[in-house]
Parts: sequence; C-alpha cells; structure tokens
Amino acid sequence: MAGVAADSPFSLASGDVLVRWAPVGKAPPAAEREALTALLSASERARLERFAFDADAWHYVVAHALLRRTLARCAAVAPGAWSFRAAPGGRPEIEAPESARRLRFSLSHTRGLVACAICLDHDVGVDAEAVDEALMTAELAERFLSPAEAESLERLPTERRLHRLFELWTLKEACLKARGDGLAVAPEDLSFRLRSGRPPAVSFAGALSGAPRAWRFAVESVASGHLVAAAVRCGASLGVRFLSGAEGG
Repeated sequence: MAGVAADSPFSLASGDVLVRWAPVGKAPPAAEREALTALLSASERARLERFAFDADAWHYVVAHALLRRTLARCAAVAPGAWSFRAAPGGRPEIEAPESARRLRFSLSHTRGLVACAICLDHDVGVDAEAVDEALMTAELAERFLSPAEAESLERLPTERRLHRLFELWTLKEACLKARGDGLAVAPEDLSFRLRSGRPPAVSFAGALSGAPRAWRFAVESVASGHLVAAAVRCGASLGVRFLSGAEGG
C-alpha cells in the first residue's frame, strides 16, 4: 500500500465526484502497517482490536488511511487531523475541521479492494464489489433485482449476465449509501436502466421517495476483477474521476 501517499492537491468543483480505490493484499511489513495505523483516530484504532481476522483488520486500516489521505489532498489538512461523526440515519460525515464540512464522503471495502468517494455539498455513496460467481446466487439475484432489471438481464447473452448483476448491485448499494436509507429499503425498489454509451438511470418504487432525475451515477471496472460504483444527488452534470490510490493518483 505504499501508493496511498500524500501528494499534489485535488481540486473539486460542485458536482464533481472523486473516486479513489486501492487493491489490498497481504499485510505489509510491520513498519508500513504501523505508519498507516497511526493515521487513524483513537476510536478507529480501538475498533481494530475487535476484528477476529487479521485480513479484515488490514482492509479496515487501508480503507481509512486511503480516505484520510484523500481528504487531506482535498483540503490541505493533515490526514490524522480529521474526525468524523454519524449523521441522522448513521451516514458518516466530517466533524473536524469545521472548514472542510462542505466535503461529503463515502467509504467501501470488499475482498481485495477498498474505495472512497468525495464531493462538495452533495450526498454521495460508493460501493466496491469483487465480481465473483460464487457470491451471486440465483436466490440473491431474485431478491435484489426489480422486475424490469430481471427482464433486461434475460435479454443479455449468458456470458454478460454475471458482470451486469454486479453492476446493478454496486449501483444500488452506492445509491442507498448516498440516500442514507441502508437496510430500511428493499433493493428491488431501486430499478436501474443501463444502456451503452449513456450513464445509468434510476427509478424509485415502494417506500422510496425523491426525484430520480436528481441522481447521477457511474460504475467502472477496476483492478483484479472488481467494480466500483458512485452515486451523487446533485441534479446537474456529473464529473467522476476514478483514480487508483495504489498508483498515487
């Protein structure tokens, strides 16, 4: 994880979404791990002690180090100086520095990859998933697909269906994170339409409210068979930059 390093500043305009990701392998030598862990807050370090498996703890360290170093490049505040709090609904937000509270962020980690998304003023969500056939059972797909999505999936060639299922899954997770709905919403109440050459579009059903046209989305394949999706409620044109934390982006 040597690439999750402080570097030149990032410039964000309203409506921009910066997405950084980094692959996660085995834990590095102790000195590098300690350097990244030192960036975390006392409460974050305390949480590390509660992980049963070292691999899960290492993913947590890399994810939070990536977030803190990316925020530092957006606001010229040291990575260790940030503190966070839970907004109503549980979504994390910046507590300090107060001068940077316009920044909104989201964090995700999955086996082998972590990702964060940052923007100004607007609710944002990010989700990362490993495209793995063993993780996507038919029963799971039936539970989260809307009828329109299931019908669209059937029209795809068989070899493209697994990738499309994970595109839909990551988009739904990113949108739910941005909305702050979490487990209170059934995934099938979000229905995405994916068309070649056009950004994803969503419609809401059931308990979901709000204007679908106010949302912008992007989903991209990144390293080692992973997908990362971003969602932002901005109602304007969306500029999304996917940058690899491992390459110093």
